[in-house]
Amino acid sequence: MAYIMEQRGCTGSGVKSGKTKFTQTSAPEPGNCQTLVEVKSTDKPTKGTLVITWNNGKKSTAAGFTIKQTDATHANTTGKITAGYLKGKVISGKIVFKPESGGCTTKNLAKVTYTNTPNTKFIIK
Repeated sequence: MAYIMEQRGCTGSGVKSGKTKFTQTSAPEPGNCQTLVEVKSTDKPTKGTLVITWNNGKKSTAAGFTIKQTDATHANTTGKITAGYLKGKVISGKIVFKPESGGCTTKNLAKVTYTNTPNTKFIIK
């Protein structure tokens, strides 16, 4: 599974924005609409590779990037940049996801949209 998200408002390091693509590498956990809303602290995080293509054309890759759902529509993310621009830095952030219109209510869930949690930014240290 792959997720694509755009980052804007970046400061420092000479970049202003970037587009991210997350590709899941961990085995998918069986789930449904019920498991999506009933988050447990014991639920495993989703692991994968995050690739950021920055507005300056450079790329950063974070292999082993994790997404850990915290409630029905929010998750924390973290990973170490393992290759490319900013290699060795840690990236983390909070995201919110929104099911497509009618997903889990009037039809099967087929798509969700991920964005930064309002008033937060991804942090690279």
